Amino acid sequence: MPEDSVKKKLPNNKRILFLDYARIAACVLVLLVHVSAMWLEREAVGSAGSFFALSGNILAFVGVSLYVMISGALVLSPEYKTDVKHCFYKSFRLMGLWVLWKVIYRLLDMWQFKAAGVSVSWKEDFFLELFRKPGHYHLWFLPMLAIIYLMVPLIKKGCEKQENCVLYLMLFVLVSIVFPTLFLFDFPFRYLLEDFYSLFDLSYFAGYLGYFIMGYFLVAHNDREKSNVFIIIECFFAIAAFAIACVVAGRRSSVNGVVCELFSTPFSIHNILLSEAVFLTLKRFVGTGNKTVGTDSDEPSEKNDGAAEEKRAGFAVSRPAVLSAATLGVYLIHPFILDIMVKAGFMSAIGNVWIGLPLMLILLALISFIVAILLRKIPYINKVL
Repeated sequence: MPEDSVKKKLPNNKRILFLDYARIAACVLVLLVHVSAMWLEREAVGSAGSFFALSGNILAFVGVSLYVMISGALVLSPEYKTDVKHCFYKSFRLMGLWVLWKVIYRLLDMWQFKAAGVSVSWKEDFFLELFRKPGHYHLWFLPMLAIIYLMVPLIKKGCEKQENCVLYLMLFVLVSIVFPTLFLFDFPFRYLLEDFYSLFDLSYFAGYLGYFIMGYFLVAHNDREKSNVFIIIECFFAIAAFAIACVVAGRRSSVNGVVCELFSTPFSIHNILLSEAVFLTLKRFVGTGNKTVGTDSDEPSEKNDGAAEEKRAGFAVSRPAVLSAATLGVYLIHPFILDIMVKAGFMSAIGNVWIGLPLMLILLALISFIVAILLRKIPYINKVL
């Protein structure tokens, strides 16, 4: 598709409203990854409560792929500045955030060790730990995205052509989604096929970059969401694949006596179908909005006789925009808040996973968003959130 055609499908200098909603949904799902994992540790393997927590954990990884898709939809847009200098700066900033928050969380860990009476060594437990370990369990996302940013100047021009995206995404889905999912099941000649597949190291070619390009493709080169029938079919297959993944994972957990986490991954058929379903459903029913990007005012940029209606529309855009802008802060600080909730005895006080898991998720999201929004108003601190 020519560049002019791409620009016609992307709102020129406008906030893409459905991406704000998608980012908020992705953020909450990422919180669910960690909340469900904690409840999984408490529930007896094979019990109904364990199955409930495991299903939530499998669903939650949609948040990871959604985040990457949103980044791709924005960064690969023709309106987004992607020269080498800018991409290097964005990558450097993400790596800087990664290092900074590695330090912050490591200092918190050491403070907790000392409070518990455990001796610590600055050399072994701090400086060497910073180099040897990737950091707190959620921080891996920052260097991954930083590396993708460095690739943007190489791939952006090629992504403007629809056929280039289609070719890449076909290979991505095949080698990173279909085959890894197939290998979770037993079938004739599975091990022979798995051995052949393992001869090629495809991780550098078709990892999270695939979701990055897919997000842009679904915005710039795709309008299938205009058909309600397609959306219904997409959601049906996504839900069916998710249900199968949950049932198989639950059954294997019961049989083996150990929680089966093989389906808790972005690289599976149910995940890519769910991610696309959420993305396209929001694109279809939320739309792109009409607020100019880069303005702080709630007023829409275009004026006409319906000023009152536009003012209300601008306010409607601003609310998800504020929450969307706070998602990075929520992502960075939520483990600290979650740790406080656990140590305060929240899980023991509730006890019941059916009530405790959703309630814990709601409270964690509420507190994290409030704290992140407030911190973003503080000078200098807002630079690292």
